[in-house]
Amino acid sequence: MDLNSELPKLDPVVIPPIPHRPFRCVGKGLRYGTFSRQLVDDLSSWPQRHPTTPFRRAKDWWRAQLLLYGLDADKHTTKVEVLTEKLKSAVGNGLEGARQTIIDLENELKVKFRIQNAEASDKNYLTRETDESRVEFYPKRFWMERFHRGKGRMSTL
Repeated sequence: MDLNSELPKLDPVVIPPIPHRPFRCVGKGLRYGTFSRQLVDDLSSWPQRHPTTPFRRAKDWWRAQLLLYGLDADKHTTKVEVLTEKLKSAVGNGLEGARQTIIDLENELKVKFRIQNAEASDKNYLTRETDESRVEFYPKRFWMERFHRGKGRMSTL
């Protein structure tokens, strides 16, 4: 089942992110601060692609990767080396993906965000009184309603 194809589209995004400490969701997945989960393949292939260059990232990026995979991020450590070693160790020991609890939380928040955003977008669009303001707010929807399909929320744009 492709969860994304069954949910309302994100365009336009009109609501703020949904917080769920330590994460937030903006409809595409979980984020920790400004960071999203890096693919395991990218994490594991780094040493092969850049054998002499260390994988230099901000400390919060390393913490984000650990948390977004459901691993212990040791919130009290101030050393990036500790976080780096934890993630490298997890990847080296066969990390295949995020833990199921993280995936379930991510899916739950994506559904919640997309439904709330679609409702807010509909309300915002329908309360606009002029065609100009509707075009400005949501041009794709206005065009589809006016010239293509008739009335109703677009689910495929």
